[in-house]
Amino acid sequence: MALDHSRITYLASSHQSALDASDCSGKPSAADGKLNTTERLGLLAIASILVMMLAVARWLSPDPSGMGTHQQLGLPACTMLAFSGVRCPGCGMTTSWAHTMDGNFVEAFQTNAAGSLLCWLCVACVPILAWVIVAGRRTRDGWASTFALCGFLAAMTIALIEWGLRLLLGW
Repeated sequence: MALDHSRITYLASSHQSALDASDCSGKPSAADGKLNTTERLGLLAIASILVMMLAVARWLSPDPSGMGTHQQLGLPACTMLAFSGVRCPGCGMTTSWAHTMDGNFVEAFQTNAAGSLLCWLCVACVPILAWVIVAGRRTRDGWASTFALCGFLAAMTIALIEWGLRLLLGW
């Protein structure tokens, strides 16, 4: 009795195609860019948090000293500033957001440049997230994720550079 190698090869390639089209859990892959319900709900939660942060920033009154606006939310003063007299990289970030949401862009940038950039990043991400959630699809080539990641990394880099300059120049 002879083996039919062509049938074995066909079955093996069919099985490999089925494996390629699913992940370890056996669910269909998202190669087509479609989001499942869990992913859409996760993005909705992120978008909701961003909107709440922007709304709170709009509601707050920027502290004239350039920092301490977060204390309106019942949060304590900066521990690093209290113990060492040196501003931390996040000092003025909430004030910067409040200035940005009030339309005082120069004051926002002068207070904390990274905070201003992060606020603008959140403003830009909300409509992008809304589009992705409603469309139920990832952006082509993942440009939205790249945009958010690069924006976040840029803001953190600016925060550290600005902090270093404050330490060196005594701003």
